[in-house]
Amino acid sequence: MPGVKHRRGSMVKVWPNSAGGVVPVMRGLPLAQATAILQQAGLKLGQVIMQPSDSVDKDAVISSLPPFGSQASRDVPVNLTVSAGAGEVAVPAVRGWGRTRAQDMIKQAGLNVGNIRYIYDEENDPGIVLRQDPQAGSKAAKGSNVNIWVSTDIEPE
Repeated sequence: MPGVKHRRGSMVKVWPNSAGGVVPVMRGLPLAQATAILQQAGLKLGQVIMQPSDSVDKDAVISSLPPFGSQASRDVPVNLTVSAGAGEVAVPAVRGWGRTRAQDMIKQAGLNVGNIRYIYDEENDPGIVLRQDPQAGSKAAKGSNVNIWVSTDIEPE
């Protein structure tokens, strides 16, 4: 008990306080920095759960359990939900569209236009998308590339 006096040389047993502390607010911080902050607060990292997020940068903390600002015991690990980056989106069907319209469709889907290759084709008007990769309807990571092959009336040499 605090304040109790004991004789010199007597044995005193001490148990460390496992009260822990307040879970720091770590939203938006990189995982490595959040881990260091937990350790400084006398808390330990539990599970790291990766979750897709369009609004939180990849490898940044989204939430914690126990929640930010709550009391946590040193014995209870703090689980962190961390952004895995943007989720997946459906690849639009751009085959048969003009190159400019196809590029707009790809960008509107949250994807980037990758390589544009031109193929000599007598059957289609110049500038028509003949092929795409990845295929229409498949899933791709938001921000990834879609390559297209476009018709041209210029014969290869």
